[in-house]
Amino acid sequence: MNGTENGEKYEVVECLAGSGRKFRKCQIRVKGGMAHIQAEGVPVNRHYGVAVDINLPIDAEVWLNNQEHSEPSLANTGAMYVPAQFIPLSNLEVQVQVKGEKFNRDYGLTFKVVSPELTLLYNNVSVYDDVGIPTARLDVEEP
Repeated sequence: MNGTENGEKYEVVECLAGSGRKFRKCQIRVKGGMAHIQAEGVPVNRHYGVAVDINLPIDAEVWLNNQEHSEPSLANTGAMYVPAQFIPLSNLEVQVQVKGEKFNRDYGLTFKVVSPELTLLYNNVSVYDDVGIPTARLDVEEP
């Protein structure tokens, strides 16, 4: 299933748990002791969409390193990533699912993490478009 934003197509995928919820594709790998997530879409904090670094428990990092890394870096660095998917749970928190060998779910791994950047991407809100250049205000109230 596909969606469209600004004429560009992105892939919508089904929840790995079978709930019927619609997830968007992303990719993940362990980088420098952290998990690095990339997702394609409207530019939020990268020209291709979003990149975020998160802390994962060490056993989840080990599990992730042992999964097939089949997706090339969206930043064209040559690094390879594990396919994943995400959906917002609130304005700040997302759920990420990674299909693979059983970890904390029969289908592989799932976790929740605070990432307003991924939520913005899922909702097709480009920070680059909305924020623009900040304007200084001179009406400052002194304490």
